[in-house]
Amino acid sequence: MVKSNEAHEGASDAPKEQFATDFEALKQSFGQLREDVTRILGTTLEVGKGGAESLKYRARHAAEVAAGEVKDYVHNGKEHIHESFDKLGHKIEERPLTSAAIALGIGFILGTILHSKR
Repeated sequence: MVKSNEAHEGASDAPKEQFATDFEALKQSFGQLREDVTRILGTTLEVGKGGAESLKYRARHAAEVAAGEVKDYVHNGKEHIHESFDKLGHKIEERPLTSAAIALGIGFILGTILHSKR
């Protein structure tokens, strides 16, 4: 009977050993998985930071370009206005009586329109 108990004990140790081996392999796999996920998250964070920096640079560059274009547009508009006033001044100098009559007529029309709205 002793032999059957020993055989029975030996048979019951095999599943325990297999479980211990499988459990150890599972622990190692989870450890490796944790390392892989940590590395992937780190890489993702670095890529995200790089993308954010790239977007900041592109936005800053676009704003600078737009500001330059607006400055050019305003500068060109000012030049155009100055040229128009210079041309108007020359026309007034060429025909002062006609210019005065036109100014008087425009003033009369504006005065009538503004007075009738009150």
